[in-house]
Amino acid sequence: MAFMQITVLPMATGETSLSDYIVDIQEFLQKKDVECEINDMGTIINGTPSVLFRLAEELHARPFQQGVKRVITQIAIDERRDKVQDLGEKKGAVLSILKKRKSSSVTKKENA
Repeated sequence: MAFMQITVLPMATGETSLSDYIVDIQEFLQKKDVECEINDMGTIINGTPSVLFRLAEELHARPFQQGVKRVITQIAIDERRDKVQDLGEKKGAVLSILKKRKSSSVTKKENA
């Protein structure tokens, strides 16, 4: 399994907000029953590389289907073959480490 972060940017839409395009992409992914998580800069999707690349092509095409003349799509693929990772697992691991360090730092200050 792999993760893909994708950001689809419709250009020259005449508006500064892209919310309607993002909602369309999220609804499309929900209909496909894709495991994903939206964030402030894009969407993270979990799947096999072949599925992710196919989805990237489909998502890139969505704004064109709505009349947009130019679209910039950025993707990043992270694939590990030594273990299976669930969506949010890496984020959880980092947050756990930060929590432990903060707790350790507070304890050190209290003992000083």
